[in-house]
Amino acid sequence: MATERTLSIIKPDATKRNLTGRIVAKFEEREVMGATDPAAAAAGTIRKEFALSKGENSVHGSDSEASAAREIAFFFSGLELVG
Repeated sequence: MATERTLSIIKPDATKRNLTGRIVAKFEEREVMGATDPAAAAAGTIRKEFALSKGENSVHGSDSEASAAREIAFFFSGLELVG
């Protein structure tokens, strides 16, 4: 089974509210981020539970493999990546 590389970021609005551990736990439980707009996000998703608005939605996730490649390159050099 092939795996896709993606980028997920816990944004400053969430870290300021000490939500990092709770959000990581959701990722580990394989919960989903939810819709960008928290008002449209499903119950139990990170954005439904923790987001304040569309702009302060607590997490970022790449929307495609191409976006993930671009976003990962912004934060990490090729030498820092494994796999």
